[in-house]
Amino acid sequence: MKTTKKELKISKALEEVWQWKEKAFEETKNKSFEELHKIYSTSLKKAAEFINAELMENEDGTYGFA
Repeated sequence: MKTTKKELKISKALEEVWQWKEKAFEETKNKSFEELHKIYSTSLKKAAEFINAELMENEDGTYGFA
């Protein structure tokens, strides 16, 4: 019996997500906790502005948009 290897087609959107994920990893892999906290805080504020929402801190220390 002969077996063949199948190649799966990956959507362009999924490839883009993988590229974004790899870029984010490369940009943050050697950062300290303080540096990462600053990056994520800034990004969260930018996201809130982008979607025209208010950033709200929850009781458990997480954040949400209102």
